[in-house]
Amino acid sequence: MAAKTVLLTAGEVEAAKAFNARMAAAGAPADFVAEQVNPVDAGAPITKRQYVVVDAGKVRGGVLKVEYPAWLNASRVPATNFQSPISEGIIDKKFSLTAMVLVKFMQQAGSRSFIVGMGDSRNPLPRLLKAGGWSVEPIPFFFRVCRPNRFLSELRLLNDDPKRRVLAKVAAATGAGWLGIQALHFRGLLARASARRYRILPVTEWDSWADSLWECFRNSCSFGVLRDRQTLTELYPASDRRLIRFLVEREGRPVGWAECFKRQMNGHA
Repeated sequence: MAAKTVLLTAGEVEAAKAFNARMAAAGAPADFVAEQVNPVDAGAPITKRQYVVVDAGKVRGGVLKVEYPAWLNASRVPATNFQSPISEGIIDKKFSLTAMVLVKFMQQAGSRSFIVGMGDSRNPLPRLLKAGGWSVEPIPFFFRVCRPNRFLSELRLLNDDPKRRVLAKVAAATGAGWLGIQALHFRGLLARASARRYRILPVTEWDSWADSLWECFRNSCSFGVLRDRQTLTELYPASDRRLIRFLVEREGRPVGWAECFKRQMNGHA
């Protein structure tokens, strides 16, 4: 029987567990398929469904399908995001076609589908998507380095390559890395001066100001998942203790917000 992509049900749970065990034993990346069937509320703003690729009764891959309310060219539309696609083909070439089965399944969701966090465009998944007719574009990743020496010594991206590892160690030992990073942060001093007009307040829940800010912002955005009060409550619930949210005010008026995820990381790619 040819491999096919199906919604995860109780009948595939044991096969999904066996798939995850095989991937873990082979030292595959941390992505995995769900091992339990979660109920889906069709009336909720966001719905999540786990799909698996089944071949001869065994799970060979899977992907999480998430449907969002979105904003596209000044109109509200549904959009589909695919997360954590994974194939057993990365540890056994006999199952290399599993990735193509997943891509074909994702294409069936229509033109308002997107995937983020794929890393370099030369990685296997973005190359497969591009071959299938998807548009693949780089997205800037903005970050601030608070402790330059720890950044240079611990960042996996620098330490996985021997040449970069040596350069990072030299930069940390001589202080050149600290100077270079501080120079990159110099423009932040100007922003800090203008930021005195603003106030950042911790908040415990999303309020009506979230709707007002979204209505002001949305028409300047060509595409995005809705950021109204209802969707934000679903995306970032107050019950998740790892999340910290802040409201930004200027002269007592809400002008922005930030949702933060705080975690101590170790050895992360």
